[in-house]
Amino acid sequence: MGEKLMARITAGVGCSHVPAIGVAMDTGKTHEAYWKPVFDGFKKSREWMEKQNPDIIFLVYNDHCTAFDASCIPTFSLGCAAEFKPADEGWGPRPVPIVKNHQKMASHIAQSLILDEFDLTIMNEMEVEIHDLYSFAKTNAAKIQKKADVHYTRAGSIQLAEEVVKTLKIQ
Repeated sequence: MGEKLMARITAGVGCSHVPAIGVAMDTGKTHEAYWKPVFDGFKKSREWMEKQNPDIIFLVYNDHCTAFDASCIPTFSLGCAAEFKPADEGWGPRPVPIVKNHQKMASHIAQSLILDEFDLTIMNEMEVEIHDLYSFAKTNAAKIQKKADVHYTRAGSIQLAEEVVKTLKIQ
């Protein structure tokens, strides 16, 4: 009683996340038959967000090996830096604004979780490196990707698998 609230949770909004969704947006494919149902589904959420205009968005997502690889696999991580640059998920960093963090809220969450003995990794910097497989896929996309969508042809999948094997043999 009498404790000042750090925040009030008003809603949870969720969706599948695949890097190709961002690429579809960036390349103007949102109205194509393959993508239209996905983006039509976002309309109500966007309208709600505009009406609510939240002060803070607590963003939860899974890393697609852009910040972490097999050398560092945290159970959960929490970004506590002032800002985070958009990650490169294979097509270059997305042309979206830098994510501004609410450090006071992040610190509060970190402290609360740690005091409750929750297994947490705190991230103050996340540098993103482009893997050679990304470079291969990006430069060969016209040859290995299906023309109508973002998926790879059978031959393209085989070429990608061969690149993975090559990379593993080098390491």
